Amino acid sequence: MNAFFAEHLGRRREPPVQRCYLMAALVFAMMLGMIVYGSAPARAGCEDAFFTSGIAWTGSSVVLVASPMGNGGGDLSYFWQAAGTTAWHRELVASTGGCPPSWSNSVIPRTPSGYRSNAIAWTGDSVVIAAVDQRNGGLYYWWQAKGTSVWHQQLVAAGPPGCCSFYSVLNGNVTPLVQGYSMPSIAWTGTAVVIAATDKHGLHYWFQEKGKTTWYEELVSSDYTAPAPVQPAIAWTGSSVVIATNCNGNENSGICFYWQAAGSATWHRELVDPGYALFPSIAWTGTSVVIAANVGQSGTQNYIETWTQAAGTSTWRKEQVSDARQFGGPAVASAGNSVVVAAIDETIKLQLFDYWWKNQASTATWALQHPPGSAQYSGWMDPGGITWTGKSVVMASTDACGDLDYWWQQFATPTWHKQRVVSSDNWPPGTC
Repeated sequence: MNAFFAEHLGRRREPPVQRCYLMAALVFAMMLGMIVYGSAPARAGCEDAFFTSGIAWTGSSVVLVASPMGNGGGDLSYFWQAAGTTAWHRELVASTGGCPPSWSNSVIPRTPSGYRSNAIAWTGDSVVIAAVDQRNGGLYYWWQAKGTSVWHQQLVAAGPPGCCSFYSVLNGNVTPLVQGYSMPSIAWTGTAVVIAATDKHGLHYWFQEKGKTTWYEELVSSDYTAPAPVQPAIAWTGSSVVIATNCNGNENSGICFYWQAAGSATWHRELVDPGYALFPSIAWTGTSVVIAANVGQSGTQNYIETWTQAAGTSTWRKEQVSDARQFGGPAVASAGNSVVVAAIDETIKLQLFDYWWKNQASTATWALQHPPGSAQYSGWMDPGGITWTGKSVVMASTDACGDLDYWWQQFATPTWHKQRVVSSDNWPPGTC
């Protein structure tokens, strides 16, 4: 297995204080072609160590979803901030009973422990969230009506029998990888909530019509051979549902694009790029579909690229956004007349949060900025980590300490503003 893919398949690196004493186990596991998932040992406040996050705009508030505990999952939290204010309000969407009950001495969790999500959207009258429960592999959905504080839960799809465990080797004992669905992605079409996720059988799609309670499932593609499910990205163009995902999950993975016209049950597949790429994010600009992804090179060097397809055409135009460094997965959004992309630069110890923007019609190179306060030891941006409010670009991200951060930049201004949404007490100051 390609080492870069093996390291990044679970979307998360280990928190920094673990890296020294996990290195030998990680190298051994990758030599065997195994995937080892690490997380921080249980300690006070571990439910606040956030590792995944997503962001949306309701028209009057910025809303966030966040989940902790690395690949193990945990409690699902929701945050909102009214426009024109600086206060963040927190709500518990779904609880798993707090910290995991037990951890192995090698800091490798023997069993998953809760929810993982970066999927949040606004329907016009409700905030909607989707998540995978790592304990049973199933997909769940929550909605909260505007002006209320009650979260309603629904099961979208059950996980497989016998789910779930992580693939690891401890004292010669092998725990097989038994997983359900990937983390889901979510969008609103104007008439339905739509969700996409993968499992060992392929790429799946669900929709629920407005005002209804039934979820309908479609198998979009069985062209998927990953040893573990990888999150796809979903969006709505005004006339079609569009999905970007890896064509398969092995070391020759490319980027594939699927679309289904409104009122149709037919999915169309396009190969966007056959090269090695991971973690696609997708957006609709009003005139084009844009996909951003992490494109791998030798070793740990990779870079960010975008592919753009104008409405009514079948041609994909590729652009290199960054130089070759060591990036995590990107997030892409449309912001007025511009396309914006964000990703964490993991090249050096003092990490940078890179942000690029370019006018949609421009042929110039991408303009690069480093939002202040982003030089953490390490950090993570999710595909749902950036959006446009109509006046500002807003972003959410987490760092290696489990802190949840928020940035915003008003349109046509160069200044970025940062707010700490939640500070994790898992790690003493200066340790990450």
